[in-house]
Amino acid sequence: MTRSFSRSQAMLAEALGVIPLGTQTFSKSTTQYPAGVSPHFVDHARGAVVTDVDGNDYVDFNNALASVTLGHCDPDNQRRSHRTDRQGNNFPSPTRSKSRSPN
Repeated sequence: MTRSFSRSQAMLAEALGVIPLGTQTFSKSTTQYPAGVSPHFVDHARGAVVTDVDGNDYVDFNNALASVTLGHCDPDNQRRSHRTDRQGNNFPSPTRSKSRSPN
């Protein structure tokens, strides 16, 4: 299966212009994941599956913090949370909103 990373590569180039290593957290940087097979930017997630900005799906073996016990976008949790929580805010890779310049 061939995966595309074109959107992710473009977003990474943009992020590297404003944030060292392209992310606010070393553990989410490109130094931690093999190039060409791992997503740089996640778009959304449900349960144990994350989807990157290029539409590639992955099983989230990183299980970032709360998703370890709840999974991403847990329906019971969603009813009690605001909009950004429904989109997911704790992925194994940075999201676009965390890579943008504040201005």
